[in-house]
Amino acid sequence: MSKLTPWFNSTSQSPVREGWYDCKECSARHYFLGGRWYRNKKSLDDYVPMLINKMHWRGLARPSLKSLLAEFDPSVPRSQDEQAWLDMAPVGREFGSPDYERLMREDFEIAIKASMEEVAKGKMKPYKFGNSPKR
Repeated sequence: MSKLTPWFNSTSQSPVREGWYDCKECSARHYFLGGRWYRNKKSLDDYVPMLINKMHWRGLARPSLKSLLAEFDPSVPRSQDEQAWLDMAPVGREFGSPDYERLMREDFEIAIKASMEEVAKGKMKPYKFGNSPKR
């Protein structure tokens, strides 16, 4: 069985990331998303959060790096899927793709053009070095 965190009071503490958490009050599992608690999958789909008066939650404890490295065995060969993923060529704006430099240059030119249009419309003032506003 996986290790669990200690119990936390939901009125003063919230989980860091979204996911399912055990509830001490009703012995059920609730979903935490966007700062709100959801009773079950249906309420999550309907986007109907719970009203919480009192609730204590706990989640799965994150494994330490030491325990993860202890489980890793470098002598085990990679699966075909994993090797295919690693051998895949980068595409588009991914670093290392053949189009990377050209696309970055195009993005830069588009940003400069948009900035110059805003300056021309008077929406933005160009920055002049050495003339920063006095505070």
